[in-house]
Amino acid sequence: MLSFKRLMYIVLVVAVLGGIFLIYNINESRPASVQVQGSLAAKREFMEVGQVDEGEKTRVWILGDRGSGLYGDIYGNVRKLCEDLHLTVAGEGYLDADRLKERDLVIFCDAFVSPYGDPQELEEFIAGGGRVILAAGFAEENSPMQQVFGICKSSAKEDCHDLVFEKPLLPVQPDRVCYDGNSGSFRIEVNDDASVYLRSGENDVPILYTYAWQKGGICLINGTFLADVRCMGLLTGAMGALLPDFVYPVLGVKTIFLDNFPQVTPAADELCRQVYGYSMEGFVQDVVWPALRGISLRTDTPYTLRVVTEVPSEGSFEAVDDALLTAMARSVLQFGGELAYDAGCPENGYAIFPAATQGNSMEDGNLFAICSVLGAYGMVSHVFHTDALIAGDDNAAWDFYKRQIGIFEAEILARAPWLEGRTLSQAGDDVRSYEELDYGWIKSGSRMELYCSGAVKGQAFFYHTDDRIAGAEGLTYENAGNGYYLLRIQDSRGIIALEEGK
Repeated sequence: MLSFKRLMYIVLVVAVLGGIFLIYNINESRPASVQVQGSLAAKREFMEVGQVDEGEKTRVWILGDRGSGLYGDIYGNVRKLCEDLHLTVAGEGYLDADRLKERDLVIFCDAFVSPYGDPQELEEFIAGGGRVILAAGFAEENSPMQQVFGICKSSAKEDCHDLVFEKPLLPVQPDRVCYDGNSGSFRIEVNDDASVYLRSGENDVPILYTYAWQKGGICLINGTFLADVRCMGLLTGAMGALLPDFVYPVLGVKTIFLDNFPQVTPAADELCRQVYGYSMEGFVQDVVWPALRGISLRTDTPYTLRVVTEVPSEGSFEAVDDALLTAMARSVLQFGGELAYDAGCPENGYAIFPAATQGNSMEDGNLFAICSVLGAYGMVSHVFHTDALIAGDDNAAWDFYKRQIGIFEAEILARAPWLEGRTLSQAGDDVRSYEELDYGWIKSGSRMELYCSGAVKGQAFFYHTDDRIAGAEGLTYENAGNGYYLLRIQDSRGIIALEEGK
């Protein structure tokens, strides 16, 4: 399973230096300076910083042990996501019933809840209208809490890889996905009146479900999925499924990186002639690039082409001694993209916007990861390795990967037209706004008010609701599907008129 811990740092802005941003680096931990060729976005307007009443912004209790192996990873990821979403952390470590409010959301990051709170007090909280997320499953057999959590039977763990969506959970979700990690899911059976959103296609084990208990309810994520940062969309999905209304900030952008651009060598050229009947340069220019360019044009998604090389003289891509790269770079720029040179040396004065996912295949876990990241952060940030698109192991790799890239377009880009295309350098204001904003919201009957401070105009939010938006002032909205709206606030105060949903 690939590790993408760096996703947790997408909101860290170190500085912005003349509109030039540091290129992401998936495989190395060291930063590297870059030179960017392409048209940079015009400087965008930010709202004034002011006091914001948090209103109904979700307060969370995060209960777990950071040093407890996989459960510690879950605790760290949950806490980081809640901080990214600017949620108020009301408490952690142990559940304090005297400080607990009915509107609070309690998140357990361990499969054992009794070390972090009194079971009787927890049951009373749920019965009185409280909501609890079990972010790491539940392993206390013969516990009276099993009844509260809707569990009829539980047995040994096993890994579940084939996942089936039974109800809308994420803004964009296919019917079936593959998870490429170890899930550690318990073989549980739940009450018939539990609402199962995600189930194992291998053994029908519920992976994510909600269960109503008296006036409150719980959502259980069965397994250690949240130890994998790519799966954090399950947590925002759980919040949306459990809360009647849930508003949280997102990036609202799509950024596609073309990495590891193929270099023409005699061996590679000969292999390409044998497999495709083209020279390597001809195949890239006449077959591969037109397919990639078509996706860019159809979905309004510019590319950032990364080049690992010495810094070219005068910052010009023509200085690169490679005819194929020169031709492709010009084409990328022509269609609104960007060429980024990785100079290979650290330099102060940069911002980080790493890729969340990488790889040319969608059917080995990437599709699930991309949908999950989209749910949590409202963004697509993916790397395609262009050298592997041409040929590998003497096989016609392009025949396979062309279909995989088609899946990416059809299942992700085409279903999220509300994301705005960005190159690496253009994403800086979005990252800064996401990291520095403050917000709050209040819902009263059929009216919802969203307040925002210190954000760029057009800052995006996901709003998950059972209602329908009938109109709005001070913000724009688009139906993102599955109960989600993408909001882009244009003023410090936005007003939404709602009407009852289905």
